[in-house]
This record gives sequence, structure tokens and C-alpha cells, in this order.
Amino acid sequence: MGNIVSDSGVKELVSAKVVVDGVAFILKDGVITSCSGDTVGELVLPEQAVAIEDDVFKGKKFSSVKLPDKLLWIGKRAFKDCINLKKLELPSSVLYSGEQAFCGCKSLKSADLGSLEDPGTEMFKDCSTLESVKLPDSLMVVQKGMFENCTALKSVILPASAEVIADNAFAGCKALEKIKLPSGIERIDGGAFKGCDSLKTILLPDNIKYIGAHAFERCVSLKEITLPSLVRRINRKTFYGCTCLKKVVLGAEVNKIDDSAFAHCENLKSVNLPEGLFSVGENAFYLCRNLKKITLPDSVVEIDDSAFCRCAGLQSVDIGQGVKRIGDYAFALCIKLSAFNIPCGAEYLGKSAFAGCRDLKKITFGDGLKEIGERAFNGIKAKEITLPDSVIRTGDALFEGCRELIKVKMSKGITEISAGMFAGCNKLVSVFIPEGLKFIREGAFDGCGSLEELTLLSELEKFGK
Repeated sequence: MGNIVSDSGVKELVSAKVVVDGVAFILKDGVITSCSGDTVGELVLPEQAVAIEDDVFKGKKFSSVKLPDKLLWIGKRAFKDCINLKKLELPSSVLYSGEQAFCGCKSLKSADLGSLEDPGTEMFKDCSTLESVKLPDSLMVVQKGMFENCTALKSVILPASAEVIADNAFAGCKALEKIKLPSGIERIDGGAFKGCDSLKTILLPDNIKYIGAHAFERCVSLKEITLPSLVRRINRKTFYGCTCLKKVVLGAEVNKIDDSAFAHCENLKSVNLPEGLFSVGENAFYLCRNLKKITLPDSVVEIDDSAFCRCAGLQSVDIGQGVKRIGDYAFALCIKLSAFNIPCGAEYLGKSAFAGCRDLKKITFGDGLKEIGERAFNGIKAKEITLPDSVIRTGDALFEGCRELIKVKMSKGITEISAGMFAGCNKLVSVFIPEGLKFIREGAFDGCGSLEELTLLSELEKFGK
């Protein structure tokens, strides 16, 4: 077949109808554009076909397909939802396939991709019975969602040529137990292994420079991970919900741990935080209840909101001198934490930062602290508190429910005792307030039945509301 040239000189596509085993195909210049009829057995494509247009065989009922040796490319969704297709062998001539080419082929058990150079995104997504796949030796990118929700896939060997594992490439592969990553891999993109329930170990090659958000989220069998030295950032929810993860080794170049990076890693016992790390993100280690000790290097500037909230086993925090901000709920409900030293560089201590730390008996303050949020020390066990003179602002109910608190010395910079500041401190005996205080707000001393001494060195402007 060839092209027909019209009177205007424009080439027109040659269209032909070809019938093979009772199934009719329409070809235009060798491209299969439509198919009428179906079979429950083997579908044999015309030998002269060089390509398959988008959606041509979508939803057909055949159980196997014979592709012609001259085939070059397969269009988008060409075989999507062919739910009886059990086996796929691409001829070596096929170099390209469009997105979702075999998506939803729920009976597909094995696939040989021949010499395919450019697979489309989500190529085998939702192929829930796919057990084995042979990838081309020249493959450089495992495309976005390529094997997403292939719940029967147990192992994969990536070729030495592979450099990138794209977003959600293996997400939801619940049976995947092992995967060998070649040394040339440089990127693991977002969600690449999210929800791989059976993945116990994975060796990350030294060349990896980037690991995306959610990359290993809810890999609930993963026990240990060592990050390559070139990785500089632990992105959002990278290891979120890895409930069996016990040990994490971070590379020396890591400078930021993003939000919820290790949240709900309930069995995490050990993680090193390297010098050069400057930020621990919101909820970064939330509910890591078996984490017992944390050492924050001097390079850390910010501990964000809820960073270590509900780390019920945390007993010791060695905090560097570079911290300027300790966020809201940062260490809330760390019920075994017994002592804490707020460094001199810290200027802000967030609301409820230590709320519910029921074993916290000793807390010392650096001279740079300026602001303390509401309920920061709610329910702690300290008996004496001395706020540094640098503190100029405190939130309401600062020491509410501190039932062991006996003696407090306030900062010279404080101009008011905030509402409910000492409410429920039933053992409080003495409060010393330096000159400069102007207001005592409503309920500041509610329930302080043991209070014997309130020393004021200046005249109040307002007491109560």
C-alpha cells in the first residue's frame, strides 16, 4: 500500500479493510484505526500493520493477541480493559506505547516488553494478576504509574540502563517483596513505592540524588533504610506510616526533613540527624512512639509544629544551640520526657509545645526567649519555674494544670499575667513578679488553693477581666 496524490498535490491516506479470522480491521497507511468483531480466543492482527491507533481494542474480550513483526507503536488505551488477556509479548520492532496501553487488563499474568524504548504512563496500571514482567535492556525511565496497583507482582529486575523511577511507578504493588535497583538510578519520584505492603528491604544505590514525596509511604513491612549521601532533602511523607521501620540512616548532606516525613513510624527506634540539617518539618516524627532519644545538631534553626508530638517513648532530647523557633505542639504528649533545655538562641516557643508531658520535671530557659504560646507547659511536673527576663509575651493558661508547681519567678519583661495562667496549680505557694506588671487577667489563679505569697513590685492597672 502507498499514498495517493490528489490533484492539489496533497497526499491522502490509503484506507483498506482487512479481515483476519472473521475480525475486520480498518488500516490507514498501515495504522489500525478500528476493529469490528471480537473473539474469545486469540486475536491475530494483520501482518502489514505498523501501528495501532488510540482505543482500538479497548474492552475487547480476546484472551491472547498476536502482534505483527513490523509493528512500531501502540496508541493510547489501545488494549485498555481487555479483561481476558493473559499474556503479552511485544515484538522487538515496537519502540513506543501510549498512556494506559494495557491498563486494567485484569487477567494479564506475564509481559515481555521486547525492545520497547518509550513506554507510556500507567501502561499496566490495575493489572491486578500480573506476576512477572521482562523489561527492555535499554529502558531508562520506569514511567509514571507503570505498574500501579499490580497487586500480584512479587519481584522486578530493572535493567542497568534505568535512571529514573517515576511517580507512582510501583504504588500499590502489595505483593512486591524485592526489587533490585541498578547503580545508575538517580531519581525515585513521588509515590514510587507507596503502599508496597510486602517490601521488607530495598538497597538504594549511591547515585540517587532525589527521593520524592510519599515515595515509600505505608511500606508497612520495611524495617531499615539507609539514604544515599547525595540525597539532600527528605520530602513530605516519604516514609509516612512505615509501621515496621526501626532504623533510619540519613546521609551527611540531608539539610531538611519535610512535613510528616516519618510520621506514624511507630516502631522507629533510631535515626541520626546530620550536622547541616536546618529544619525539622511539621509532624516530621509524629507518633514515633518507640523513639527514645533525639540529638538535634547546632545547624537546626527550626523545629516545626508537632514535629515530635506524641513520641510517647522519647526520654531525652539533646538540642543544638542554633534553634530559633520551637513550634506549636512540638513535643506535646511526650509522656516520658523528664528534662528539657531551651537553648539561648530560641526566640519563640509555640502553644502547647510541652502540653501533656506529664513526666517533665525540669525545664531550663535560654536568655533569648521572647514569646511563649498558650498552654505551652500544660500539665508538666516541674516544681519550680524561672522565666528569663527576655520573655515579653505569654499566651493564656501557660501553666494550667501543673499540679506539682510550687514556686514561679516571672520575667521582668512581662506586663500581664494572662488569663488562666496558673489555673489548677493547686500546690502553687509562691509567685514573684518583677516591676512592670500592669494586668492580671481573668482566672489567672483559679484553683490555686495553696497560694501563700504573691509578690508584686509595681502597681496594677487592672485585675480580672
